[in-house]
Amino acid sequence: MKNIYTITVLTGLAFLFTGCGAALSTQVAPAEAKASDAYTLDVAKVCNTKDNTVQAVLDQAKKFNPIAVKKNIEFMRFGMPATDYIAQTQKAIDTGAKEIVLLEKGAPTKNTMATDAAAERACKFAITALIQDHEAETEWKLAVPGDGYKY
Repeated sequence: MKNIYTITVLTGLAFLFTGCGAALSTQVAPAEAKASDAYTLDVAKVCNTKDNTVQAVLDQAKKFNPIAVKKNIEFMRFGMPATDYIAQTQKAIDTGAKEIVLLEKGAPTKNTMATDAAAERACKFAITALIQDHEAETEWKLAVPGDGYKY
C-alpha cells in the first residue's frame, strides 16, 4: 500500500514539474488580421488623425498593408508605395519629425509631407486596396455586357 502512495505522489510531482498538469496560459496571442476585417471599416473614421492618434492610424496601416502586399494590390502614389509611407512615417514618429521626405523609387525627393497626412494616406491606401479588391471580386458581373443592364 505504501508503494502505491509513493508511485502516485511521484507521478503527480513528475506531471507538475514537466508542465503536464499546469494551467493554461492566460496570455492570448493577438489575432492575425484578415482581409475581411477591412471590408466593413469606415476608412474616413479609422484613418482620421484628428480623432485618432497618428500612431493608432499608422498601426491600422501596418495591420492591413501586408495583406495587400501579399495579394499584389498595394497602392502607390507618385512612385512611393504604401510600405514606404508606413516606414517613413514610423521613422518620423520615432525621431519626432513633423514632416517626412517623399521617395521616388527609393530615392529621396525634394518634396515633403506632414507626418499626420502621411499616416492618413498610408492607412487609406492599405484599407482601400483590400476593399476595392473585394468589391472587384463580388460585383464584377454587374458590368458584363448582356446581363440585362442598360448602358
